[in-house]
Amino acid sequence: KMLDEYDLLAQIFTISLSFLGVFANSMLLLAIKTRSSQAFLSYSTILLNCTVVDLAASVAAALSVTRLASVPSTSTTYVIFTGFCTTAGRFHCWLSHVIASQMWTTSNYFLCFAFVHRFLSIKKRTITQYKTIVIAFSIHLTNSISATALFALFLANDCSADDVMAARPNYRPIQSSNFE
Repeated sequence: KMLDEYDLLAQIFTISLSFLGVFANSMLLLAIKTRSSQAFLSYSTILLNCTVVDLAASVAAALSVTRLASVPSTSTTYVIFTGFCTTAGRFHCWLSHVIASQMWTTSNYFLCFAFVHRFLSIKKRTITQYKTIVIAFSIHLTNSISATALFALFLANDCSADDVMAARPNYRPIQSSNFE
């Protein structure tokens, strides 16, 4: 299972960005916990959720490093994992992939929630800490249900390692055909 230059570049890029994301979100987490005032408690809760979600997404992305391989003759797209999860097996790779995918979605919901919170602050209206926690819990619950369904779908439609390896030669010409 030799990695080609595209896989190696994807690994370096994804893992580098993931480590940067882990570092930056760890610093933000520390700042939220040590520097937040009571006046911003509700907004700090939103930021805390964003930070934890982005931290989990960064770790999951570093573990999975996902590549897609399409076979045009069969209209099939295979998912190829080249990250650290490959040492534990495809189950763990799918789990990391779903966590990364769903965490980006969750992060977007929290960014929208933060926007609404700031907008209401401008209008001199506030969201209580209790409502913030309820909304955050609802976002996490909704995305957990969605992630569970997505994970089950991926596992039900997963192919064998032989299928993935057979598809591997098909994606390199697609990647490099117009650029060489």
